[in-house]
Amino acid sequence: MKKLFLILSMILFLASPAFAACNYMNRCTVYQGSKTIWTPPFVEQFVQNIIRNELLKSTGQNFDVVLHSYNVGDLLTGKFKSLEISGKNVVLSGFHFSSLKLSTLCDYNSIDINSRPIRINENMVVGVWAELTASDLINTIQYKDYLNKANSANLSAIGLSAYRIYPNTINVDNSKLYFTVNAVPKGSYKPFDISVGADLRVQNGYMVASKIDLINLYTGFDLSQISDFLAAINNWNFPFSLTGNDKSEIQIQNIHIVGDRIFIDATIFVPKT
Repeated sequence: MKKLFLILSMILFLASPAFAACNYMNRCTVYQGSKTIWTPPFVEQFVQNIIRNELLKSTGQNFDVVLHSYNVGDLLTGKFKSLEISGKNVVLSGFHFSSLKLSTLCDYNSIDINSRPIRINENMVVGVWAELTASDLINTIQYKDYLNKANSANLSAIGLSAYRIYPNTINVDNSKLYFTVNAVPKGSYKPFDISVGADLRVQNGYMVASKIDLINLYTGFDLSQISDFLAAINNWNFPFSLTGNDKSEIQIQNIHIVGDRIFIDATIFVPKT
């Protein structure tokens, strides 16, 4: 029984998403079982406590867990109505969040609790709600995997041979994101700093920069390419990996900055396997 609840708790935290833009909710499966059998509240509470403890063991962090089932029989066979996991000051795979919530969005979810790897019997759609601060971004970008990715963009088209982000310059203030990069031009020019201020928006499911303010701009820059430069820095892939399924997809629906905080809404689709 404990094995079932461990699987339920971890399934939201194990994904490697590819991107595709679509309406995921029309891929949900309609529940065909009996909704009339009541699940005692203490059973769901028991399950939630097990999930919470397993998450603490695997991540070292405390999460709030809310599980809803149709009935005890379905729950014991890996069928459930919904699962929500949320936490404050969350760190996952080097990504820092002031708050993070993941919740299944389909009205019916089913997994094979005995298969290895875990088999998802029906399509699963997971909503993600994240809140980040400048401190979260600084801590995230200093994580080696993300920093290497952010600094690896090909900028030859705008006359740069290399650049480096200064993590300690990242700031979120007055509804804008600010940061400074050190740019290395091609040829014999000396490296120089570029200070950037930008709004954030969603484009084709990705987080990109817009309404860009530039300071200390090198005159050889092609301004028409600077948005590509910032998009290369800001394209944001969430670090979830669902059961090793490379057909899973993630799409950012909305992003907005309020004061000194960034709020992101996203959806992950995991097809049945």
